[in-house]
Amino acid sequence: MKNALALLVLLLLSAPSVADDTLRLVGLFDDKAAVIINGQQTIINTHNLKRGLRLISSTQDSAEIEINGTIQPFQLGSSSIVASYQKPQRLTVQINQNAQGMYQASGKVNGQITEFLVDTGASVVAMNEYDAEHFGLSTTGIKVKAQTAGGTVQGYQTILKTISIGQIQLNNIKAVVLPGAHPNRPLLGMSFLQHLKVNQQQRRLLLESMF
Repeated sequence: MKNALALLVLLLLSAPSVADDTLRLVGLFDDKAAVIINGQQTIINTHNLKRGLRLISSTQDSAEIEINGTIQPFQLGSSSIVASYQKPQRLTVQINQNAQGMYQASGKVNGQITEFLVDTGASVVAMNEYDAEHFGLSTTGIKVKAQTAGGTVQGYQTILKTISIGQIQLNNIKAVVLPGAHPNRPLLGMSFLQHLKVNQQQRRLLLESMF
């Protein structure tokens, strides 16, 4: 990891500025990539679009990057003309507080419709085993301990291919499956919310994509 970060810093320091409509891949580490586009450095990842870009896959010296819906291969340090690049508009979802003072929102997990309860106190998205089966998930896997209102329980870690609320969709989100029927609806925790701008205004919660 240290070597990867050192390589990233070296490439960023040595990379020349690039012309408009040119994307340059300058660093790779974990599930992220550093690129320079239109002369500006940005970090993209596999979870969500950022400025119309998303990392699809990567090796030690190459990556596939989605650019406004088109997947293009890049070698580390290489540049490519991306004349079709346009900065997309930010996507915003407004959730109104219900009578119980909670924020509940309709959405989808792996394409299946569900009702979420927004929970900024939950470190990850969490759901009961029956919801997991409905979403086509395995209810067994890597064991984890989860702290609930009823105490500590043993759950299973999983990865959700997609979570969507309104027009906002994120991919490859960590989640925990808990035994039994609780929580009674999926909790939209920080493994999803950390990729968005979250702003509470009176009785409204605004979720905004970060491009």
